[in-house]
Formats: sequence, C-alpha cells, structure tokens
Amino acid sequence: MYNVTVFPIVQLNEPRNIYFRNNPSNKKYIPGNSHHTYRIIKESIGHQKAEGCWILLFDNASMLKHKQKLGSTTTGFGDPINVLQLSLQHQCLSMVLVSHSLAPYTASRTDLIYNLNLIAAANNISICLLDHLVTYPEGYYSYRDNGLLTYMDN
Repeated sequence: MYNVTVFPIVQLNEPRNIYFRNNPSNKKYIPGNSHHTYRIIKESIGHQKAEGCWILLFDNASMLKHKQKLGSTTTGFGDPINVLQLSLQHQCLSMVLVSHSLAPYTASRTDLIYNLNLIAAANNISICLLDHLVTYPEGYYSYRDNGLLTYMDN
C-alpha cells in the first residue's frame, strides 16, 4: 500500500562544502593549504616544460579570477608596480606568485627581496601576497609554509 523510503543518516548529515577541500577544480584559495594551491596551479597552468614566472589573481571571494605568465626565471616577475597594476586591472586584491623550475628549489635572496618589495608597495593599496610557490616536476616549495611570509599574519 505505502512505499516507505529510508535515507541513510550519512547522506542527511553530509556537509555540503566538503568539495572545497578535495576538489581543486573550484579554484578557491584556502588559507594555509599550500597543497590545494599547488593542485590549482597544476590544473590552471599545467605542466609547463619551460621555466617561467606566473601570477594567480584571486577576487574577494578567494576564487581564481585571472592567471598570466609574467616572465622567465632569468627575467623574474618584472617590476612590482606592473604586478600591482595587473592586479588592479582585474579587480583582485590577493595574489599568489608562481615560479616554475625544472630542479628542486630552496628560497633565494633575490626572491625574498622581491617579495618584500612587492609587499611594501602593495601595503598602501590593500593588496595581499598570499603565497609564493615554486613548482618543479616532483613537487613544490611554499614560502608561507617555510615561514618566509608569516610576518604578514600579525
């Protein structure tokens, strides 16, 4: 006479936003999760055979809005003012710098000075450098994970 449908409790109580942690295709920046950012980079930029410098720009909702190649590892990212201008053109107030290298990487003095100059220039217009990742075929190096951008958290 009557059909009774029983739903498992797991389906009713399952959080709806769990895919933010497991699925990088949403391209949402998750603070403090450099592995997710690395997966976004692999999906957005792909495995480039040539070395290069990229920028990922995120909007106010932390969604990836724009990506662009800025230069090579020999030329770097270019003038910090041009990077900030690009960010303002796309109406993004947060960014991730990406250096693609073919060899495993450790932080260099040149990159540290560039990051400091970029942060100093961006401070007056409320643009935030979220992380600087160096990707290579076997993995990545995160400046934030290695404590080189933690001073910004204060």
